Amino acid sequence: MNHKMSNDVTAGYIIVDVERLRKPMQLITTYILKCMGVIDSAEVISLQSANKEQI
Repeated sequence: MNHKMSNDVTAGYIIVDVERLRKPMQLITTYILKCMGVIDSAEVISLQSANKEQI
């Protein structure tokens, strides 16, 4: 178990429940993977130029 000492300046940062970290860590992981190009950041669609007849 985590040992929390009164004179430890990081004592307030100890998190016992690991599930509290799941969402923030997933957001960080997803961001890194998108930056690396491992996963798509958004659906890419092709845009066609419109001429006057189509408008």
